[in-house]
Amino acid sequence: MTAPDELLVGIVLVLLLALAGLLWMISTLRVVGEDQRWSWWIVISPAIVTCGAAIYLIFPA
Repeated sequence: MTAPDELLVGIVLVLLLALAGLLWMISTLRVVGEDQRWSWWIVISPAIVTCGAAIYLIFPA
């Protein structure tokens, strides 16, 4: 892939990640705000992203 192709793919992936984060945030605020309870599924999304970032930084391509 050329540099412009990599930039386009990177932009699309960042937008998808931002959309997933927004949906996660909305659902988390709904559960915590309306139901006033805590659920462990709230931690799964940030944990997956954190593990992915750590793996990427530890084992670069």
